[in-house]
Amino acid sequence: MRFLTTTALLLALTGGCGFAAESRDPVEVRFPRITAATQIVADAYIRAYFDKDWDALSELAAEAISFNDPTGKLVFGEPPPRHGKVAVLQSFRSGYASLEMRFSSLRSMYSGEHAFYEGTLAWDLNLPGRVVKSEVPMIVVLKVVDAKVISHSDFVDYQPFIDAEVASREPVAALDSPPQRRAKSPAAARSRSARPVAR
Repeated sequence: MRFLTTTALLLALTGGCGFAAESRDPVEVRFPRITAATQIVADAYIRAYFDKDWDALSELAAEAISFNDPTGKLVFGEPPPRHGKVAVLQSFRSGYASLEMRFSSLRSMYSGEHAFYEGTLAWDLNLPGRVVKSEVPMIVVLKVVDAKVISHSDFVDYQPFIDAEVASREPVAALDSPPQRRAKSPAAARSRSARPVAR
């Protein structure tokens, strides 16, 4: 029985395309080429994401794209499945309609098919009767395959947002509560009752 070489095995498993074709090149050639291609697509995608340019983002997203924010589940609850371009774009269009976002990048890193962005997200959430303004630390991880973003994950420290949301409730609660009449002292009440009635 003849044993398959590593290259032959990869060709057999992948149908002779995609990864197998890339594997013929030495890693010192393949890795920087894939990394450079990832950076171009990922940078364009991240700009479209924070600019809420959903048409531009759609052109950069793979048909099978998935979006995930595991850090948001404790704050916003379990989201509906967001897999596939149609579902992800619909989620962005509806979920971010009341948001204004400004991302300040601290650093970015690109490694093969992956891109990482770390920074601070300043965002204004418009709620009925109030606007919640906060700045949160954020990391975005993208995976690019065949010049399209196939995976998008957000990781956010939501504590500053929670603090701002709680603080924003107080003025609303004060406006919604009925005005309290100040109780008059017994002495003031006697003084008023002792005044003569004008004829």
